[in-house]
Amino acid sequence: MDTKEITYNGIRFLYCEEAYEIRKNQMGTIRYYTRMDTGESGMSLRGLANGCGVGPSALLKFLNSTFLVEVFTKSQEINNNILNIMKNEVFTKPDIYLVQSDDLHVIRDVVCERIIYYYAFESKYKKTKARELYQSLAQHGLRTFIQNKTGYQPEQAPQHDNSLVVSVEEHLKQEIEELRLQLVTQQQQITTQQEQLAAKDEQIAEQDQTIKILSFRPTKEKTYQAYVHGMLGGNTR
Repeated sequence: MDTKEITYNGIRFLYCEEAYEIRKNQMGTIRYYTRMDTGESGMSLRGLANGCGVGPSALLKFLNSTFLVEVFTKSQEINNNILNIMKNEVFTKPDIYLVQSDDLHVIRDVVCERIIYYYAFESKYKKTKARELYQSLAQHGLRTFIQNKTGYQPEQAPQHDNSLVVSVEEHLKQEIEELRLQLVTQQQQITTQQEQLAAKDEQIAEQDQTIKILSFRPTKEKTYQAYVHGMLGGNTR
């Protein structure tokens, strides 16, 4: 895959374009961009639309809607998703674009990933293409995915942004700790339930023995004497 350099507003970007099957027997393209001085990445508007299996006009309408802000700000669990670290941040329109000019709109990687997730799993009309794209990038996150495609070299970037990687590591540690605590709590609950069941079984056994004693009706005098002696003690002679 060939990568090229391009400059917008004095900022240099690496970018590449690859063919992508939008739907059966219909091909399109996806363009990926990485800012050379920081490593921030993104996808073109049309490329993201193609990747999600929707039209560019539909995606642009979605980007301009208030619903997009609600999607980012609502507190919900997206396990093992890089955007979980940003779920409490408020996204405004200027944060959406890495590049916004008359001839090009490049959408930030964190926004792209959240949109892909939405069309893959949350939309009323879930898109198979979005799910396929999300599965291909989910292991390492979209930023790393795009950086690899555009040939970005972190060691050559004077202002390489590590904050997202650090945040993800901290988030994963927090998730692991939360899961550990949940496991401990579940084990304690299981132990308590087992003890309660054992106590109930013992209580039932005692009740069965009491019922057995109370329902006993001896037919012979010697048997009756032995029965009373067993209950009261004393001399049977």
